[in-house]
Amino acid sequence: MSRNLSILQIISKASISSGGPRQAYQLANELAEREHRLSFVCRPLVHSLEDVPNSKVKLVEIGMRNEFDLSSIRALYKLMKKEKTDVVHVHKGLAHSLAYPAACLARVPVFIVNRGVSFPLDMFNRIKYKWKRISKIVAVSEEVRQILIKSGKIDPQKIAVIYGGTDLAVFDWRIKPGGVREEFGIKPGDTLIGVIADIRKWKGHITLLKAARQLLSLYPDTIFLLAGRDDNAWADELKQKTAEWGLEKKVIFAGYRRDIPRLLATMDFTVNCSTSGEGLTGALRESLAMKKPAVATDIGGNRELIINRQTGLLIPPDRPQALVEAVSYFIENPAERCSMGEVGYKMVRERFTVSARISKLENLYHELLAQQD
Repeated sequence: MSRNLSILQIISKASISSGGPRQAYQLANELAEREHRLSFVCRPLVHSLEDVPNSKVKLVEIGMRNEFDLSSIRALYKLMKKEKTDVVHVHKGLAHSLAYPAACLARVPVFIVNRGVSFPLDMFNRIKYKWKRISKIVAVSEEVRQILIKSGKIDPQKIAVIYGGTDLAVFDWRIKPGGVREEFGIKPGDTLIGVIADIRKWKGHITLLKAARQLLSLYPDTIFLLAGRDDNAWADELKQKTAEWGLEKKVIFAGYRRDIPRLLATMDFTVNCSTSGEGLTGALRESLAMKKPAVATDIGGNRELIINRQTGLLIPPDRPQALVEAVSYFIENPAERCSMGEVGYKMVRERFTVSARISKLENLYHELLAQQD
């Protein structure tokens, strides 16, 4: 019988509200439920964990200020020694840089690096990802694996593809929206299109706004609901552009929300307009889990979730006209849209659940430890 392990999940973020940090905490949470000893290490939090509490997970806040933060390396080393750590699993580049020397000094048997974005490795990362004592690199999609091999010349045997997971108990297609349309003043018959993404330039919201101008002239009873953090300069610029183009009554900036399943329940379908960087987009998994098909740009791991004309529609990035055509198709073909939602839900249930992800990672941890014996 496999023994229970002492595991550190480390991410150099101060919030777990976005995709990667949420996946890292979800992993810690689920492994703790399987009776492993879990420490979740992050920067001092700017948002509480009140929506995802778990007394079985030890929360440790460490500064992790920069790549040369010796005090953080020392703190990580002391934590690893104290917890008699079997596995260190790092998420994000800074965590990788700081935890690696600490793990070497503490003689931690297994060191795993998570790669959740599809950006090519730069010169510094090409060196980091080849450090000798890295046990395995976990890529969140086959596309990310191929980029690691091509841009970093990483040995393919060193990389395991383990998809991110969606909790079907949380993203349950049977959830009732419970007044979402009333909250935002959306009429019952309006087509509601969702964009679930923090507002950053590479998320492609500007493409959506450009397409919305034309779409609203064709389908005036359409609303675009943007859910995601919008407390930055780029978001302010987009809001100004929305007002200048006369879209403010049709494009709703909902900001950060903790009720994404409820929002998805009332949406007709979703859109992902990202231009780069996507590993395996959590918002797309969650949309499909709720039986909502998606229009998505054909970048990163998106095509591993959105199978064109089966679970949604793929379009090229930075092409407003392509987005207009895809959204128009969905609006005019509700029956086909619903059929794609059903297929998408079945795919998530079969391949992209939390339990599947946790089991694969748990098995990987044990396999790598066995190789050290």
